Amino acid sequence: MNQHYLERKNHIDHLFKIVDIVQADEKTDNEIKSCLAKYLCIVVSGFIETSIQDIYSEYTKKRAQPNVTNFVSRKLTGFQSPKIGNILNLSGGFCKSWASELEVLIKNEEIGDSINSLVDNRNHIAHGIDIGITYSRIKGYYSNSIKLLKIIDKQCSK
Repeated sequence: MNQHYLERKNHIDHLFKIVDIVQADEKTDNEIKSCLAKYLCIVVSGFIETSIQDIYSEYTKKRAQPNVTNFVSRKLTGFQSPKIGNILNLSGGFCKSWASELEVLIKNEEIGDSINSLVDNRNHIAHGIDIGITYSRIKGYYSNSIKLLKIIDKQCSK
């Protein structure tokens, strides 16, 4: 994984440690705890987007001419809403077998459901729809997002 990924992951890991402390404090208002869970939901979803962009950009930089790399990097900046269908389409655009392999791996690990739920919740939060997302659920989504990104990175490292 590249340096940008590691920096963002370390930052998010630090945020989770802070929120762990807040969650454990019985004196902290439940509304504050809920807001922190929503914030982490948005941050983790953005982390998936930018990490996927970075992984595929790095892959292209190592294997293509600069003009192709520039084109792909510009196209990847438009990658949003990292739902599994969108990720599979993007992956298949690089290599059809990657999309097939990824689809099998994420179904076996229930990663796909986590990622789709995370993005759906992020969209609800962004549009002001009240959701009942919990901190422990966000932690699980984050764990599965790391698994997904490692799979994609491994495919691009072959």
